[in-house]
Amino acid sequence: MTKKIILFLLITVSIFIPLLSYASDLADDLENTSFETLKSYRAEELGAYYMRGFACSKDGKSLYGGMVHGEKRGIYRFNAKEGYYDGLVYNDPENGLIKGIATDDRGYIYAGITKGDSPLDAVSFACLNEDLEELSYYTYNLEGKVGINGVTIHKTGKKYLLYLITNYGPNYILCFDVTDPEDPRIYKEFGDNGKVDIKALLQSAAAEANYMEIDKDGTVYLTANTNMSGKKGDSVYKISPDFSKILEYTELNEAYGICLKGNYVYVSTYAGANSSVNVFEKQDMSFITEIGNIPGAANYTGVVITGGKIYISDQEYDGGARIIVSESIKGFKRQIWNKKYTVILILFAVFGLVVLIVSFSIKKLNKAAYA
Repeated sequence: MTKKIILFLLITVSIFIPLLSYASDLADDLENTSFETLKSYRAEELGAYYMRGFACSKDGKSLYGGMVHGEKRGIYRFNAKEGYYDGLVYNDPENGLIKGIATDDRGYIYAGITKGDSPLDAVSFACLNEDLEELSYYTYNLEGKVGINGVTIHKTGKKYLLYLITNYGPNYILCFDVTDPEDPRIYKEFGDNGKVDIKALLQSAAAEANYMEIDKDGTVYLTANTNMSGKKGDSVYKISPDFSKILEYTELNEAYGICLKGNYVYVSTYAGANSSVNVFEKQDMSFITEIGNIPGAANYTGVVITGGKIYISDQEYDGGARIIVSESIKGFKRQIWNKKYTVILILFAVFGLVVLIVSFSIKKLNKAAYA
């Protein structure tokens, strides 16, 4: 029996080794990836323009863009395959600016809302369902001119925590428990009664944060402007899960939108015709490659990865906005293939061992019965 188990394991490993070797260097695939305009949107087409917030649905079929100017400014839903506006929109009832959008694995959408063109003393966020219908609306008071930039959602245990970056004057990261999206509440266990001071966190009196993402292990990745030398950003930070310590730091001119995928951090730059997406290694924030700059670039505000492709929001393109998309990236598909078939192989190995053990036990019982 022992020989049979060893033989089975050897066969399983011999299948698993080629599977591992099939993974290639994603950096090479990224460097050779081409980008093109998926769809552009003129101001008169939607009644709104300048796409700032940017996110994708959990199934990857839809893209959400926050148009921050125009009479009908709000979140617009676009078909990810062709970029067409599909007719669903969320307009803040108070005509606020939606610069930050996040989605979770339950399908909910979160909109960070700056209260109008001259925002004072409060910010808001709305929790929406997949059809952009409002489930709740929460207002948080802060003194002075205040707005919201980045919005991100992180699941920890059974809790879903929503993080908002405020800017203009009061520069904080706020945290809310949205486990029940119809009943959000401030998460007082975070920082100082629900908020962390960005200037203190980044050790700069001039610091203003833009966007952030939180990895599965809680590690925070944040874009910010710490010396105000650029138009939007100058830095990318890797921060401890408790928001107490800077783990790594790298300079990047006009660092703005951010997303995480696999072992890499993707950062879009708000750099006019020179806008691009810069890719960094998660572990030490070392630079990997620069991608995505195409003719006509205006200002890249957001980046998401879904369905094996990279999508970029380009604010101000042709006076409106556009979405840029990469070709299907082989490395992403290989990652999906490896993950899927590794799980299948593990299940196969477990099943095979169980069959062998059960078979051996039955034979022993039969021998004992006839002894």
